[in-house]
Amino acid sequence: MKEKKCLKLVVVLVQIFLIACSNDDGGPVRSEIVLNHQSLELEISDRDQLEVVNLLEGDAVEWSSEDESVVFVDVDGNLWAKESGSASITARVGELSATCSVTVNVGVFVTGYEYDNNTYTGMAKSWHNDRVVDLGQDFANAVSVFDGSVHVVGSMGTDGFTSTAKEWIDGEAFDISGFGTYATAVDIVVNETKTYVLGQVEGSMYSHIAIWEDGVITEDIEGPRGVSPRGLHVQGNDVFVTGTEYNDNYVGIATYWKNGVAVPLSDKYSNAYAIYVDNGVVYVGGNEWDSETRNSVATLWVNGEPTYLTNALYDANIHDVTVVDGDWYAVGTVNNGSARIAMMWRNGFSTDLSDGSVNTRAVAIQEFQGDIYVAGIVDDGTKKSGVIWKNGTVIRTMEAAVNDIILTDILVK
Repeated sequence: MKEKKCLKLVVVLVQIFLIACSNDDGGPVRSEIVLNHQSLELEISDRDQLEVVNLLEGDAVEWSSEDESVVFVDVDGNLWAKESGSASITARVGELSATCSVTVNVGVFVTGYEYDNNTYTGMAKSWHNDRVVDLGQDFANAVSVFDGSVHVVGSMGTDGFTSTAKEWIDGEAFDISGFGTYATAVDIVVNETKTYVLGQVEGSMYSHIAIWEDGVITEDIEGPRGVSPRGLHVQGNDVFVTGTEYNDNYVGIATYWKNGVAVPLSDKYSNAYAIYVDNGVVYVGGNEWDSETRNSVATLWVNGEPTYLTNALYDANIHDVTVVDGDWYAVGTVNNGSARIAMMWRNGFSTDLSDGSVNTRAVAIQEFQGDIYVAGIVDDGTKKSGVIWKNGTVIRTMEAAVNDIILTDILVK
């Protein structure tokens, strides 16, 4: 009798075990779910897809990202790398879950063009770490990256007589100015609210400064004898532009504009190439002409007051400026009498970026996580190449087989 009771108990336990290890319909179950990737390494703007490889009929997968500002995942497991960092992507099926660790590499974005000295034409390009994107004939002048999309601006000529201001978004070209107008886009800022593009448009007599906000012209700035824009900075609702305004005597004057209102920086021939605003302080980099030596002096204006970084013995220019934790940095070129030297200044103290054996020029600067990146140009006498310095050391050179490579901007994030 006792043996029969024991036998019944064993049967019941076996039934409970089988029920626990089967679906309601008697199908198979899993102890875990498995993804097609356990880890991924992506670049900013990359897309990829995660999948559960052992799904059962009727399963529903819920996807989530540990940090959507780094990697976004949609309901189908599609990934979009948005900025450098790391995040775990989790898939859930009922009570089961699996994760994929995603790393998004720091992105070094550079714009410029390959120039053919025989045909006098350029091929706009952008570089993203080791990747190169050919954008089409003409020039790429500036880059901005926001929310996983890469925005490049420049110009594209089609018939040799006209030039259209262009914006490329992840490599796809969009007209800004429209065909038939000689125009170029020189700088861009993309933020949470708008896309701002700075450009130059030729008028019936003289050139104008144009500012497009989300593709619509909101500013049309004229000067007595034309204007030439160079740099753009947006802080809150204020839009700052820098460049050169030509007076009635056709003398170019370094100028910046705040919301369309001009602020002249000099009373002599001068140029402004870059602008940065930090805590209400306006920094403008450029040069001022010395009438005695007839050379340009590298000049930084801080709230309109000039600081001369070089003497007037040889030509020198500032091409870009930034501010980090209250310290200002500028980059440019200084002629030492035998060669042009790529130069960086920090709070007025200079650092040579090259040894003077060849001509070099520093054109753009960007700080990221304590590191200083500079884009520039090296001219060895036969052709020009692009170069990137990190903390004063060359980390990359961009060359073409025959043509010149001219860099124009750098962004790191």
